[in-house]
Amino acid sequence: MKAGLAAVSATFDDPAVRDLAVKTLGAVRARRVCCVQGFISDDSAVTINELNVGIAGASP
Repeated sequence: MKAGLAAVSATFDDPAVRDLAVKTLGAVRARRVCCVQGFISDDSAVTINELNVGIAGASP
């Protein structure tokens, strides 16, 4: 973390992560570019702990 933003990140495609991200963004009616952050635990459970409407929390 640097100044409240992730300084190192990765973009990847995982069906379980994508499904939860789409459901979460739909639940809060988020539109346009969004940044979703979370974790995949050792037992493959997916947890979203933050979402920002904007890229890495930046204002549009």
